[in-house]
Amino acid sequence: MKRTFIAIPVPSEYGLSEKLKIFSTWNRGANIKWVPSHQWHFTLAFLGETSYESELRVKSILSSLVAGIKAFDIRFDGIGLFPHKRNPKVIWVGIEKSPFIESIANDIQQQLKNAGVEFDAKPFVPHLTIGRVKQLLNPEDFRRRFESCVISTPIETPLNELVFYQSVLEKDGPVYQALASWELA
Repeated sequence: MKRTFIAIPVPSEYGLSEKLKIFSTWNRGANIKWVPSHQWHFTLAFLGETSYESELRVKSILSSLVAGIKAFDIRFDGIGLFPHKRNPKVIWVGIEKSPFIESIANDIQQQLKNAGVEFDAKPFVPHLTIGRVKQLLNPEDFRRRFESCVISTPIETPLNELVFYQSVLEKDGPVYQALASWELA
């Protein structure tokens, strides 16, 4: 069985990497594992342990759905922490409201459900995970840096691919391998 998820990769060449360099100063207040920019993505559905039969069904579902999905732009705007500021585990960048990406996620999840493919049915919250907090070393310093950090101008980024990934857990963190990918028209 493979640990899988469906996502839209986020290209790093449109200025987001440059804007996020400010976060490197956060390591003074916390032990943070930064997500490499080549692994950035929006998870549309997390399936977890996936059998070979389910993998085939997912590929079939995505192949039929992708024909109706066009490439689109999103605008990054704002940062946040999951689950909350007091005990942060994930540092993320948000996007301006995008009914289109929400519709894609809902369509995929509905098709998975109809096909009997198990997945994590948490509500879709579009965000780009950029770091995972391993340990707060200086909580006050970390919170001060977080509260003073802003993305002053929204960054527009085109999204033009849908990928069915396998997540391979390694010593240094997960590595994402594409099982199948489709270009958006």
